[in-house]
Amino acid sequence: MGVLIGILAILTTVLIGWNIFIVIDFKKLTKEIELKHLSLVNYSETNLLMMYKTSADFAIERNNIFGIINNSIFAIDIAIRLGNLSLAESLLNRILEVAPDTITMNSFYKSMLTKSFYSIKNWNKVNGYERLEFLILNIKISEFSEKSQLDFL
Repeated sequence: MGVLIGILAILTTVLIGWNIFIVIDFKKLTKEIELKHLSLVNYSETNLLMMYKTSADFAIERNNIFGIINNSIFAIDIAIRLGNLSLAESLLNRILEVAPDTITMNSFYKSMLTKSFYSIKNWNKVNGYERLEFLILNIKISEFSEKSQLDFL
């Protein structure tokens, strides 16, 4: 009887030790997965940033002010999320440099730019964001569109 109790005690100790080992190993595995996930998110965000910046460059070549502002706003948003505030500021300054003194577009495009601008969190971290806000709010409307941003929500 004593031998049986001893064997059961040893088995119980081994099983408890095994569970502790699995929990510790699981925490390590979870941390590795989180690091890989963060790495993939940063990689994806960086690629999106490059895509929007390239689209804004293309819009500059085509003198498409809507494309310049819209794609740059998306690129600025990603730069802020990645913590690259100097890039966000340079993108903002580029918009202000290439934008004409007077911008005219239809009401739908202006509302898209306004919605994109105000959807970005942490604008206050970027120096000069007020100038871009002023630029967008002072876009003159050439014609009113039947479309509304509310139709796409």
